[in-house]
Amino acid sequence: MQNTGFIDLLEAYGADMRGINDRFMGDVALYEQCFAEFMKEPNLALLEEAVAAQNYTKAFEAAHALKGISGNLGLTPYYEAVCALVESLRAKDYAPVADEYESVSAAFARLQALAAGEPAPAIPPAATETAEPTETAEP
Repeated sequence: MQNTGFIDLLEAYGADMRGINDRFMGDVALYEQCFAEFMKEPNLALLEEAVAAQNYTKAFEAAHALKGISGNLGLTPYYEAVCALVESLRAKDYAPVADEYESVSAAFARLQALAAGEPAPAIPPAATETAEPTETAEP
């Protein structure tokens, strides 16, 4: 893909640049158009409404649609947040849904910054924490 300011922002965001390049055959203008349409995606509002109403069937439908679109657009951080929500909804494990939705919302805020031509804000520390490495036994 031709290196533009937007491409630099996508790379810094953590997007799957190889996948984007393959899917869009290097057509930056087409990708930018698809990204702009994604930012107006009606399933974003539907997901918010469904989670607030605890309508988990509708939340699943909206989240699943967002998962597919964000995956096709190579928006890896957002895609991963939506995947976690989709899997909880699929398993009917509703306890983590509110927190997972907050992660999806935070990931979308990062995309809004990117759409405005700004570097995406850092992922909040709670979202990036990993488990402590376990010690391995010496052979």
